[in-house]
Formats: sequence, structure tokens, C-alpha cells
Amino acid sequence: MIKQFTCEAFCLECRGCCRFSQEDSVWLPYLLKEEEGALLKAKGVGSISYQKIYPVRSKNEDGFLCPFLGVSRNKCGIYLQRPFECQLYPFLLNSSQGRVYLAQDPHCPYLKEKEGSNELKEYIDCLIAFINSPAQLKIIQNNLKIIHEYPGVENIAKLDMVI
Repeated sequence: MIKQFTCEAFCLECRGCCRFSQEDSVWLPYLLKEEEGALLKAKGVGSISYQKIYPVRSKNEDGFLCPFLGVSRNKCGIYLQRPFECQLYPFLLNSSQGRVYLAQDPHCPYLKEKEGSNELKEYIDCLIAFINSPAQLKIIQNNLKIIHEYPGVENIAKLDMVI
């Protein structure tokens, strides 16, 4: 499991993650092949297929929600089992011109608050080392669906793989 960069209290107040403007949003998390079986056993089974989590239409907000999001408390119902992409966020695996980058979502208010801090720099360095480890690169190479071309993200490091 990846140590979460954003503090829980901040995330619980934000109400930005796990919400999507479109049902087929590029921001929807894909699952590693190794994660799919475990999550199929968790609640929301009908919302997972082909290594992808499908959102549900929001009853109280515009757009769509992750089916695992408990809206009233803004908490993830599968937090300890959440997919790799969810663990990684607000960082992403972004593809651009055949290369893979570690990118960050510039819309995350916590990242904006921590911009330029030693805490953020140290976390990014650890994250890059983790992702570039041979074991993690092999997992990612076997799960290319988790790499997307995200609009408007900021590439922060080229990773040791080509797609």
C-alpha cells in the first residue's frame, strides 16, 4: 500500500475526489489484475468489470460518483482495499508521446497548499523510487490500463518505462 500524501482531514473536507462529470471519465480508476478479485468480493460488485470501476449517477450532486464513496461522510467504503490508482492520487501515471510520467493533478487543493515544500519534494522522490522499482514496473507493465493521457496534468518525472 502506498502511504497517502494528502492528510485525511483535508480530503474529508474537499469533496473533489471520487466525483466525475462524465460516466466514461478518464479519471475513473482502473484496477490492477491483482486487485479485481478482491474488490469483486467487496460491496458494489455490479460496479466493477473488465478491471474498471464504473460510477453511479449522483442523487444529490451533478454528475457521477464512485460506487464505493459514502457521500454523507465523504469516506471511501473500501479505503484499506482501494485500488492502486486511488492510493496514488493526487499523483497519476500519465502517458505522453509514448513515454510514461508521474504527474500531479493541479486541481488538488492540498498539492497547491504544499507546493514547493520539502515534504512534497521528499514524497515525490520516494514515490518515483517506488514506482521505478523493478517489481512495481513489472506490475505496471502487466496493467497498462492504469496509464492514461490525462488532460491538464503536470508531468513531474519521467518513469523508467516506455509504452
